Amino acid sequence: MRDHLLQYDDIINVGAGVNTNLRTWGALLYDAECVREIGLSVATTVVIPDGAFAVSFPEDAQANLRDDLVRSIYTSGRETLYPGRENVTPHRVYEFDSPPEWTGARLLPVDAPPFDNGARLVGYRHEADLLILQWTLAGKADQDYLYFAHYLDESGEKLGQIDVPFYPGDYWCVGDTVYLWIYSPLPEGAATIRIGMYSLNADGGYVNSHLPNGDWLDLPVRN
Repeated sequence: MRDHLLQYDDIINVGAGVNTNLRTWGALLYDAECVREIGLSVATTVVIPDGAFAVSFPEDAQANLRDDLVRSIYTSGRETLYPGRENVTPHRVYEFDSPPEWTGARLLPVDAPPFDNGARLVGYRHEADLLILQWTLAGKADQDYLYFAHYLDESGEKLGQIDVPFYPGDYWCVGDTVYLWIYSPLPEGAATIRIGMYSLNADGGYVNSHLPNGDWLDLPVRN
């Protein structure tokens, strides 16, 4: 299976199965140009490379909040089954010649420059207590980031906020599209969603990621 995957420069390992060790797979596939890892049991992420790629999917991958969506995207390629043996979980490899389509909720486009860490917000939607954000990445990051969403009323007063870890910087790859979602009920009276990014320094303080004209993006609440 390793040789099969290494026909591709871009690989996604879907994990969080009972016997799946994501770090082990990353070490085995060190020859690949870019290896991404997603823990399915807690996944709030779909990552889609911008060209041909392969997905390794263990049979014991556990369910999560958006299991049907994640599986429908990552299992839509050409399938090859690798049966398990003692202490080894059966895996399926799915091959893609081009990026699969996003099959989740229709997102509203965002026309904005990237943050100075290379992440660019290009789409969003708030639906059924879920905030969904679509990002593109410029390449690997030298650290991990968090992102925030502040909910503001029409006068600019903050009604609520969430702060959530972004996709780990080690797994950022050039040209990737990343979809993130988080459970976040919309406060009554919210008119604007303010999105920004930041990192934490050694003493626990935060450092905002910057845009050319500020530190955040204000997005209107729309269906």
